[in-house]
Amino acid sequence: MEELNKLWQSIGHNKSTPEIMESQLSLKNAAESPLKKLKRNFQANLAFAVVFSFLFIILFIIMDGFWVRLFTGALLIGYFLAIYQTSIAYRKYLNEVHSDEQVKIYLQKVYHGINQMLRLQEISAIFFYPIALVAGFLMALYQKDGMDAFNENFTWVLLGVLIVVFTPLCYILAKYLNKLAFGKYLKQIKLLIDDFENEPE
Repeated sequence: MEELNKLWQSIGHNKSTPEIMESQLSLKNAAESPLKKLKRNFQANLAFAVVFSFLFIILFIIMDGFWVRLFTGALLIGYFLAIYQTSIAYRKYLNEVHSDEQVKIYLQKVYHGINQMLRLQEISAIFFYPIALVAGFLMALYQKDGMDAFNENFTWVLLGVLIVVFTPLCYILAKYLNKLAFGKYLKQIKLLIDDFENEPE
């Protein structure tokens, strides 16, 4: 750990860019592997969010009806907020590497910052999951029977049941996917932090 800390500090004096720093911190260094994999998964997450946003923009344009566009637009806002939050966290913790800091301090910022971002997205998603379900439901009605079916009592009841059942299931799925994409590497970073804290002075 002491060698890694010295290398990190020496890189800070050289004012290296993140790309140069990553080349100097080779894969054999323990801190780099989870950071690089987190960075890769963040990029993939952003790419998927951007692609789905474009798809929903297209649906917003081609689908007719006030309610369809209202809920699709609200869903788009949710995607834009998620992209914004993820981009901020990516630039702050995984792209703009502050190499003048000690390794432990930097890793602590990464660990707590990304965990906070993931929890915020999961909580905000509870609000947007029902919107997504309603938007999908309305699109299906529009394609099949038109919007007249939305005025029937049975349709409202069915929609309510879908929201009650699928919102918690989608929340659980979102937590699982976050754990799958980021949890392993955040755990590795936490182990590195613990190693630093347990290191004799």
